Amino acid sequence: MKKIVFLMLIFFIIVNVFLLNYIVKAELLSDRIIQRMGIHGNNHIEAFKRIDKINSDLLKGFYKLRNYQPAWCKETRIYQITYDLLTIIKNSYQNGLNPDDYAYTYLYYLIKGLEADINNDKVELDRLLKLELLLTEIYFKFSNDLLYGVSKHKGYDLGYQEIDLPVLLNNALETDNLRETIKNLDPIQPLYARMQLALKRLLKIFNDGGWPLISDKIELKKGVCHQAVLDLRERLLLSGDLKPENNHAGLLFDDKLAEAVALFQLRHGLPASEILDEKTLTALNTSVEERIRQLKINMDRLRWLPQKREDIYIVINIPDFKLEVMKDYSSIFESRVIVGDKNNQSPLFRDEIEYIVINPYWKITDNIAKYEILPKLKNDPAYLDRNKIKILESWHNDSKIVLPESIEWHNISPEKFTYKLRQEPGIFNSLGQIKFIFPNSYQVYLHDTPYKYLFNYPDRAKSHGCIRVEKPFSLASCLLGKDWDEEEVAEIIRLNKRKVINLKEKIPIYLVYLTSWVDENGIIQHRDDVYNLDQELYEKLKI
Repeated sequence: MKKIVFLMLIFFIIVNVFLLNYIVKAELLSDRIIQRMGIHGNNHIEAFKRIDKINSDLLKGFYKLRNYQPAWCKETRIYQITYDLLTIIKNSYQNGLNPDDYAYTYLYYLIKGLEADINNDKVELDRLLKLELLLTEIYFKFSNDLLYGVSKHKGYDLGYQEIDLPVLLNNALETDNLRETIKNLDPIQPLYARMQLALKRLLKIFNDGGWPLISDKIELKKGVCHQAVLDLRERLLLSGDLKPENNHAGLLFDDKLAEAVALFQLRHGLPASEILDEKTLTALNTSVEERIRQLKINMDRLRWLPQKREDIYIVINIPDFKLEVMKDYSSIFESRVIVGDKNNQSPLFRDEIEYIVINPYWKITDNIAKYEILPKLKNDPAYLDRNKIKILESWHNDSKIVLPESIEWHNISPEKFTYKLRQEPGIFNSLGQIKFIFPNSYQVYLHDTPYKYLFNYPDRAKSHGCIRVEKPFSLASCLLGKDWDEEEVAEIIRLNKRKVINLKEKIPIYLVYLTSWVDENGIIQHRDDVYNLDQELYEKLKI
């Protein structure tokens, strides 16, 4: 009996020693977290070289929320949620991101090493702490990149909703739904999901060897029979422009192949001529690797946009020279537009249209007045009168009109030109007969134009930054609905009166820059990089 009691006593001592050792270790890990968060005077958080340093306040807020308890591991085990995050980072290429930007390789081997240490009961507390903090940093960086883009653009800041990432992560850990939580950070536009599918298709083509180059030594056109036609067929089959059921003429450039060439041209913003001109050949011979890169760049641009569900809004895609009114993420109206030229680029931002002006004045900007109009009126004194432009002392409402003949123009240089120029309303006005105002620091707006012929140009980057709309009155009718009285507007225009129409509800407007996207039919679209912004963004993303 004494022997049994003695053995039981030894057993309880061993168990208590083990439990005490475990508790001390758990306390030590929490203690290390507290020290690293600066609670005991150390206000430095290690910035791992493999990922960008993020705001330490996020880490401090997260661990304070958890009472400084570890989230991803403990002394005897690495939690399943760690492996979930590792898988999410591994698959981040599906979002057009680079897994190693989030320390994937380093993280993989760190976890493997710690698994072995735990199994051999040789785990080092500092290595566990490194894993714990690294995983939290990675989560915040990855979440920020999904929410706002790797190369976040400040033009859309005003539309962002505040998201408490520490609370979001803590809830995901407590409810064991990290995958769903991160998935919900993807852009809400259906366009993003279509771009993900397109990226998957392009990656498969790349992994299978890409598509062939089309020779420029042979003039390929309808009726030609040549070996090079086979390369053209394969190229258009891979990109989906030529359907398999229409690929039956071998070496002959037949009608179906010509139709496929026209489809390819249309989705690259080129005239559907069915002729392999220089621009078409350049687009055909752009590698699949470059198209993948282009799609990734534009997926990041899509992440710039706020996560807001808006019933109706306007989107202007600058490289496509197109305006669309969107309702429930589907286009209900579209119009060709003219955007800023390379020297006067239309800005990228979100705002809200507040009112519409019929028969607007054109308050000519100082740069245009000084450097474009001043030289003209010096050579042609009748220029102002012929173009119905008045001279004002200032933009104040009570500003006096200055007579042109009272100014000694030969003594006026751009630096000394302090007057303001205003073009009166009328069919001759450079803003046309209607403009749409969304007050902004860029001083841009939508407007009509008397120069309608410009909308027939394929390259419509020709303005000083504002957006000229081909069908402005139809746009106004679409936005105002029953509040738009065509007869009343026609009478206002006939009488050359100025009228302001306030919108009952502000309409969001987005000026975006997508050189590659996927339309509602699942077709990949490409456009020229009119402002040469793709390379700049590529260098930031390093994808």
